[in-house]
Amino acid sequence: MENELPLKHMNKWIRNKRLYETLLGMGLYVVPVPEEDDATKINHLIVASTLPWGEQASELSSQGSIVPPMEGTPVTETVNTTESLGDNVIRMPPIL
Repeated sequence: MENELPLKHMNKWIRNKRLYETLLGMGLYVVPVPEEDDATKINHLIVASTLPWGEQASELSSQGSIVPPMEGTPVTETVNTTESLGDNVIRMPPIL
């Protein structure tokens, strides 16, 4: 018993505040519910790993930003290659 650390007494509100900060640090969604008589003290916490209404809202907002593909007029003429002697050299007239 000599090597044991002394116990720290922590009241409910300090414990809930530390728990709130720890859960936020873990990446969870935490909603603190305050005491009725004092809004600075946390009575209890509501914790979730995902927010269902947040996922739906982000999906709806991303769908609104997607532009549907545009359709242009169809091409009526067929483009052919130019007629040449088979080489890609431009023949310039000689300098006189």
